[in-house]
Amino acid sequence: GKAIEEDNSQEIKNNIRKKLLNENYEKKLKTEQDLYISLSGGVDSAVVTSMLQNLKKDVSFYEKMGIGLENISKDNYFPDKYNIKTSLHMTNWSAEDDNENTGCPEQDKKDADLIADSLDISIKHLTFEEKYWEQVFQPFIQQLIEGKTPNPDILCNKFIKWKALLELPPFKKDNTLIVTGHYARKRWNPDTCKWELLKALDQSRDQTYFLCHINQFALEKAFFPLGNLSKQITRQIAIESKLKNAFKRDSTGICFIGKRNFNDFLNQYIPENKGKVKTLENEVIGHHKGIHTLTIGQRYKCNFGKKYFVVFKDKNTNIIIVDDCKKWKNTSNDQLLIPTKPTTLFSDGLYASNPNWISGISPITQNTSNNDVVEINKSSSNNNSNNDLNNDKNNLVLNCEAKIGSMGKIVPCIIKFIQLKSDESVISVSFSQPIQKVGVGQYVVFYQNEVCLGGAEIIDFYPSYYHLNK
Repeated sequence: GKAIEEDNSQEIKNNIRKKLLNENYEKKLKTEQDLYISLSGGVDSAVVTSMLQNLKKDVSFYEKMGIGLENISKDNYFPDKYNIKTSLHMTNWSAEDDNENTGCPEQDKKDADLIADSLDISIKHLTFEEKYWEQVFQPFIQQLIEGKTPNPDILCNKFIKWKALLELPPFKKDNTLIVTGHYARKRWNPDTCKWELLKALDQSRDQTYFLCHINQFALEKAFFPLGNLSKQITRQIAIESKLKNAFKRDSTGICFIGKRNFNDFLNQYIPENKGKVKTLENEVIGHHKGIHTLTIGQRYKCNFGKKYFVVFKDKNTNIIIVDDCKKWKNTSNDQLLIPTKPTTLFSDGLYASNPNWISGISPITQNTSNNDVVEINKSSSNNNSNNDLNNDKNNLVLNCEAKIGSMGKIVPCIIKFIQLKSDESVISVSFSQPIQKVGVGQYVVFYQNEVCLGGAEIIDFYPSYYHLNK
């Protein structure tokens, strides 16, 4: 009886808390929000700035293109009332930090000033170069030296754009939002009383992958006006609004590298360390200038006529292993198939560390009754097969979807915790179909339908199809 009373009491407290949080959300919707627009110098943020100015005056311009407030705000938070305070331009990289000026940060700064001036909006320039160097660039270089393939864009969002920026005084107020040109959406979930990060309506432009490591506070402060628009419509708005940068090309890759050769840039920070390139049969077929110069899955060119791909990097021996497209066996019909890439690059799953759950609550903890205690052997070829898709039903896990890389295909998967003998939190991710391996250090990002749950850094893969004799 006492236990039932305690349960009822806790349920009453939870319902009161939920009611208060939802009332607070409704109040926030009706409160005028002060907008700080992140003006990068690109087309997307320029359109956001122009659109938020004009929507307050005349919506007919947008309605001609089939865009109205109903379209823009569908399943995407949009404040009822807002006031544009200023635009912000962030500089995270200086030409002084390397021996060659690509002009990328300087040109973006000029374009941001041009847009702000043409739209008659104030602009403040913020510099986060020191934080970027320490929290993004140095870890990026260190991971490359270790043979990994890091993603500095995810680290930049985590530590700079959605942390360092939000530590500034204006964002300590309840009624302030940072507006960006990201193709993503957010909405309030009245059942969980949490903000949810949603995929963009235009799946080809969705940027939730890069936002997988933000938290609830950052998401609460975020405003994504382009979440329901396609890139084509955004460009059309820029042209018809006669924005100064309407025809500016979209930025691709890492801005601090610019148009330079990737390895030429890295040579300024990583000493050359020549090593051998070998096949699985231990045949030396070439040499490299450092294991950071090639990544897993990359085509390796040689003069032997075969199509080789990088399948393994050993930082201890400084050797890179490549493989050609051998035949593999489809056990369901016993036919031999020839993949476009080696079977050594395909696996059923992976291990990832320190997952970030955007809700702030692990969905696996809520559903897991039994954790496994295992040691991960970093050489996955020595691991036993660990396909969690056939787990015992009593071992509850999280069913969702995941993708590897921003342009990767979203694939159904099952996640469960692995308890290691360290402080590192590690999960195993088993996929419903073969996945292609990527460099350790890349991120796997999780989804349930249109909701981005979060992401984690890849630290290893299950044994390859080659090692499983598939």
